[in-house]
Amino acid sequence: MPEEIMLADIMNIPELGNTKVRFNLNNESREEGNGVNEPIEVWLKDHDVVNTQWLFWRYANKLFKVGEVVLCLVRLGKKDEEDKKDLWLLTTVKKVTKDLDVEDGINYEGEEVSAYAKYFGRLVLRYHKSKQTSVWNAETIWDDLVVDRILPAEYNGRLS
Repeated sequence: MPEEIMLADIMNIPELGNTKVRFNLNNESREEGNGVNEPIEVWLKDHDVVNTQWLFWRYANKLFKVGEVVLCLVRLGKKDEEDKKDLWLLTTVKKVTKDLDVEDGINYEGEEVSAYAKYFGRLVLRYHKSKQTSVWNAETIWDDLVVDRILPAEYNGRLS
């Protein structure tokens, strides 16, 4: 069996200690409403809803600091799709540029990190998320993020 390719092998993040990963599960944003929206379905309809609203949504606790880099991952599988539950699509990488000091709303502004744009919507990672936490310090999980595949074109709802 060939050696696995890790995210660290293809994506060089110079300041890993200043980087976070947000895992978007179904309906992380109260603004989306009913708690049953699947992030991948929302992203397919409008990338910006996930890449800005869901990524930068804040409840009570502040998740990010100005200057941090944030990777946005969306689960590819729906709740009932056991074979896809550990597959995550990289939808954007943003650097936090402003803290708006908003609770229960979009609390941050950020700029996409263009160095990684070729992977947006194409890079599928494999990671078994065993805890409820949606935002992780990248250093904690970096060595566990496995490249499952890089799609030839942006994800359109099908892996093949």
